[in-house]
Amino acid sequence: MRKKIIFIDVDGPLAWGSWDDGKVTINAGMMNEFTIPYAWDVADCEALKTILDETNAKLVLSSDWRFHFSFRQMKDIFQHYGIHPSHLLDMTCQF
Repeated sequence: MRKKIIFIDVDGPLAWGSWDDGKVTINAGMMNEFTIPYAWDVADCEALKTILDETNAKLVLSSDWRFHFSFRQMKDIFQHYGIHPSHLLDMTCQF
């Protein structure tokens, strides 16, 4: 069976703020709290979640966000917005 992969950016599909537009605190468990520079659009995240749930696709992050946050933090951000972290498969490398 073939895997379905969606390469996704953050800015545009999920968020459209400017850096430091309004920080959002991500609580990722005991003493593992960090902030992101602006909120993601909840409706867009819900639409992505529906697509992922209905297609069983996985995500590969191709966004500049991968330069500012670790893979674990990106999973926590997706979870904060209702997208199960298991949907995030990988991030593209920084060439």
